Amino acid sequence: MLFRRLILLLLPFASLHGQTSSGDYQTTVEGGFMFGGKASHRTIVFRSGPEISGSFQKKLYNRLHIGMGMGVIGLEDEVYVPLFADLRLKLNERDNGIYLGFRSGYSFGSNATATNVENTSYQGGWHARTSIGYHSKMSESIAMQFGFNISYQQGLLDRNLPSSQINQRERLRFFLFSFSVGLIFL
Repeated sequence: MLFRRLILLLLPFASLHGQTSSGDYQTTVEGGFMFGGKASHRTIVFRSGPEISGSFQKKLYNRLHIGMGMGVIGLEDEVYVPLFADLRLKLNERDNGIYLGFRSGYSFGSNATATNVENTSYQGGWHARTSIGYHSKMSESIAMQFGFNISYQQGLLDRNLPSSQINQRERLRFFLFSFSVGLIFL
């Protein structure tokens, strides 16, 4: 079910790329596996799961692209849907080489386990990711990329206990690492 939603979320990026076939735009679709933890009350709770994202980028200079994107992060209990600004810098002008990336935005979050408890809500928060990787042009219209990413994700868990009139709010911070593989449609 989650992967059907992922595919539906990424279809607009394929449509955008088809409408802009000039060399100034590119569409990137990537997926990977995240692992890391949630920092909570002086402890780390291990979390892992898949991620998939797509972004539409415009070339500003020969090696610099800026764009926007969206994705889905599926951890064990939590699901986040980030909307982000995307910045990518190629370290050389060749068809193959190293790139650096940064994205930042807001993630909508949900946690089915937490929200099954009465008077409990769960929200997303700020999302950021830095990347370093290698891209290789396969044809005139497609390149492949391999990356290592470090992500930061915020969440907010609210519990309102009416019997004791206590409102407990816990800010969640996830620190995640991932390896990703993607396609760049040039």
